Amino acid sequence: MPFPVAASIRTLLILVSLWVTRSGISPAASRSSRVWQSFSRAWMKATSGAMSLARPSASAARAFSKFAYVGFNTKAEQKLGERVFGKALGAHGIISVGIEPIKAANWEETKRKYRLPDKYLLCVGRVEKAKVNDLITCFSNYKQQYKESSLKLVMVGGIFGKVPDAAEVIYTGFVSDEEKIAIIQHAFLVVNPSQYESLSLILLETLNLEIPMLVNGRCAVLKEHCKLSHGAVDYYMNEQQFIRKLNKIESFPVFREQMAKGGKQYVDNNYNWNLILSRLKRVIELVAKSKQRK
Repeated sequence: MPFPVAASIRTLLILVSLWVTRSGISPAASRSSRVWQSFSRAWMKATSGAMSLARPSASAARAFSKFAYVGFNTKAEQKLGERVFGKALGAHGIISVGIEPIKAANWEETKRKYRLPDKYLLCVGRVEKAKVNDLITCFSNYKQQYKESSLKLVMVGGIFGKVPDAAEVIYTGFVSDEEKIAIIQHAFLVVNPSQYESLSLILLETLNLEIPMLVNGRCAVLKEHCKLSHGAVDYYMNEQQFIRKLNKIESFPVFREQMAKGGKQYVDNNYNWNLILSRLKRVIELVAKSKQRK
């Protein structure tokens, strides 16, 4: 079983040579150091913006210069880092993460527990404005336009703030990992409406289960998955596109099946642990050689 690789929830995977930086600080120690704190604040501030960013502060630039290597999850995220931090970024590249197979919970029990419908559009993650954006409104308008649709919207995740009380929307709250996998497996389609993602593990888990996805095209990372996933992921830029593309997927079963087929291959080719660990090994060797030359 490969060891877990630490990944930021919403930004990048940082592999700071694993045990040594240019300044000789171990990752464990640096997490509690001013360097690590400065780095964390700088990157979280950058990725919480609208991808249109000013230059980083001097302290943030110094924080980045302390790391022997920065590993990103995706090309889109790497481009953001290069644009924001420039030369201060130092050595860097794509490492990303793999996903672990999880056994699904009993479907009938899960379905009964959360009162799930037979056919549903699924959204997994924190239920808050910053993550779901206008998904509930878009879906409600879709149902108004296509009254014959039997789709429901299932929102899986903790609820933060007030949410609309809509008849077509089901909120499950927190679920176990096993229940989550079962719910994904039986979804008609999974949607990720977030504008700010660094990778989207939900997307990888979904594609690995051969379920197609519809994502927010305003997120560069999600749009990158669309281009590389052999058609398993499609994107929308506004409500009109959301409605049109969701209707196409619902109306043409063959099209949905075609979307689903390419997803698992995409994950197998780009996010398997053998590939990730080979990248990690190469980075460790690179940093070790760099340290020896000094």
